[in-house]
Amino acid sequence: MVMMMWEDVTVERPSSFGAQRKKLLLSGITGFAEPARVMAVMGPSGCGKTTFLDSLTGKLAPNVVMTGNILINGKKNLNSRDVSYVAQEELFLGTLTVKETLTFSANMRLPSKMTKEEINKVVEETIMEMGLEDCADTRIGNWHW
Repeated sequence: MVMMMWEDVTVERPSSFGAQRKKLLLSGITGFAEPARVMAVMGPSGCGKTTFLDSLTGKLAPNVVMTGNILINGKKNLNSRDVSYVAQEELFLGTLTVKETLTFSANMRLPSKMTKEEINKVVEETIMEMGLEDCADTRIGNWHW
């Protein structure tokens, strides 16, 4: 199980009014995410939820500077493939099953050098870890279905 902690995370970007000025996006955020738990990040529009999640996943824009520590199992070596999040407006194909959706995502995210068998093993382990065995072959569905 993976434990994630963030300590004194601050995120700044250059101000649009001049190169010398910076806009503070996040200021000194500290917290943790426990293994085998669902975590919701909530707040009003524009409060920094996406910036926070992008800082945890290593997906900040190149002109944005983050300071502080993000630790996974006590190590600072953060790879964007180690952590991900589902955006509020994430789109899934409603005709695919849970297993097919995870397989599609795994094929897009995991290294291309992995064999089909290795990817299938990751998908099966993910299904088991998330307790989705009973619904793995159920269609995701959408407003059409």
